[in-house]
Amino acid sequence: GLYLVSSLVSCLVCDDAAFGLRRSDEGSPADLMTLFEGGGGGDGGMEGSLWSGSLFSFTSPLDTILDRDCSLEELLDEDELLQEIKSNNSRLIEMLSDYDWLSKMIHYMTVPAPPDADDLRKHKYPYMSCEVLCCDVASMVNTLVDERDGALLHDLFAVIRSETPVSHRLAGYFEKVLNIVFRRKSMSVVSYINGCGLPLLQSFARQLHNHSAMQSLRVLLLPGIGMAREDSSMVGYGFDDMHEPEQPEPETSLDCSWHSDEKVIDVLLEQLVTATDADKRMHVSELLLSLLDMSAADSPFGKKLTSSTTAEALVACAVPQPPGGDSSASVATAAM
Repeated sequence: GLYLVSSLVSCLVCDDAAFGLRRSDEGSPADLMTLFEGGGGGDGGMEGSLWSGSLFSFTSPLDTILDRDCSLEELLDEDELLQEIKSNNSRLIEMLSDYDWLSKMIHYMTVPAPPDADDLRKHKYPYMSCEVLCCDVASMVNTLVDERDGALLHDLFAVIRSETPVSHRLAGYFEKVLNIVFRRKSMSVVSYINGCGLPLLQSFARQLHNHSAMQSLRVLLLPGIGMAREDSSMVGYGFDDMHEPEQPEPETSLDCSWHSDEKVIDVLLEQLVTATDADKRMHVSELLLSLLDMSAADSPFGKKLTSSTTAEALVACAVPQPPGGDSSASVATAAM
């Protein structure tokens, strides 16, 4: 399209008489811009804007696929898919907001591909599913969180509930989508966490070898959720209705039960002491430092982190008895 316009402009500048343009006193085509601004052009009889003609009538590259009974996999394999979503292709968005299709996309993102799967199943389908959801389309997020009592949101957290260490790639997809869902539907996500309670936190703790899992848990643990009531425009903390209600609810309506449960610190300290993975110990120590830095001294986290029992546990990690090898040294480093 740009090449065609460039060629047309070159023709107009070189031989404006062919289009009935008149030159100004300086010798440049005075009516050239009228072709682009909708004014027509001189004796050529061109009516309306240049862009309104059939010459520049653009169609979606996915129209051929959408006109037939296509599958989700066909769309995920198309390079133009994300651009079409961002261009608000209503037909495409309606199809991708379907519950069953969203369920498939979440499955691709959270369930490792079988060993004998092809490269599309192993790499492209999970990646594209994540990118589609990260386009932040309201209808998709609403279906994911609200339909069938949040069944798809539960499926999204399946990657954290895995009994085996989750891959960095799948955890990265989870982190990106959770950030989008949390920004759009923070109250619903907090409600889900409160319903799951400590078992979900313990599932997170098992996956703390993974940096993306640690970052996701950090977002959920830090007391920033309470700030959403004060400023709904904050990135990462949106409301389900996307605007302030006329009668603001009390801040407790956004409180996460983890923020007032001292057992959260006990779970993290246990991981610090017992973990054999150096990355997990480093990530746990980062979480504890973040909580100590962001929590008020009189908050449940602040009191627990500065208590004598926590201090004794950290000292025991920092000065292991008897002196150990590399593992003990790693624990001591994390504790300090």
